[in-house]
Amino acid sequence: MPLLYLYRALRERFIEDLTVIETLFFEEIYPVFANIEEEAQAIAKKTLNDVMRSYPPDADDLDPDMEEAIMEIFEGRCELLSLMRYRTLAMWIMCLCQAWEQQLIKFVVIETKNDGLFDTRDDRAVYGPADLRKGFCFVKRVFSDHGVDFESLESWQKISELRHLVNTLKHAEGSSAHELRKLRPDYFDWDGRTSPNGLDSLELFGSTLLDETLKIKPQDFRDYRAALEIFWNELPENMKYCG
Repeated sequence: MPLLYLYRALRERFIEDLTVIETLFFEEIYPVFANIEEEAQAIAKKTLNDVMRSYPPDADDLDPDMEEAIMEIFEGRCELLSLMRYRTLAMWIMCLCQAWEQQLIKFVVIETKNDGLFDTRDDRAVYGPADLRKGFCFVKRVFSDHGVDFESLESWQKISELRHLVNTLKHAEGSSAHELRKLRPDYFDWDGRTSPNGLDSLELFGSTLLDETLKIKPQDFRDYRAALEIFWNELPENMKYCG
């Protein structure tokens, strides 16, 4: 009988791949942004030293306009690094989600091919090339045909939230942003207060990667990775075809 066979070593490999993404991010990538203010201060100090070398030794205090310019350099550097920290977190959350989705696609394609259900050249097969082009909808259909309803899984609410977040990060306003507002209204807070004109952060900025629009945090990354591990552990070893 055709089935999706999720043997233990494969299950563990999928989980380990996702864990490596999380570990690399927190141990190697995110620490780069640990000292944003110190780095900005170093840039401002270097600028100040360069300016002072151009002043005569007996000059009075630094010109107030120059002091203001150096402060703007410091603040600008802080803003730039903070934005890059936000973008980096966003990109790695997207990477985590996309890696998981591709794990699923590869798994169902291999398993259905082995059972003769999938034919890359024939749309008359149970699953054909047109189905594969449907991406995640194809994956959900295959699992449903094998007795697994994603939306009944314990992990699904968090994973659904993750997928809406990723789509919102990629496309900004749209149907996923609408759903994400219901699931995580805190992501759209304007620094914990009402924004100008009563707009939330996405309505105000109109983009998700050009500004620090969504209030995502490193803990969100950890929570999503944990939900994906729960997902893989929830699936049965043998999922029989019943479509």
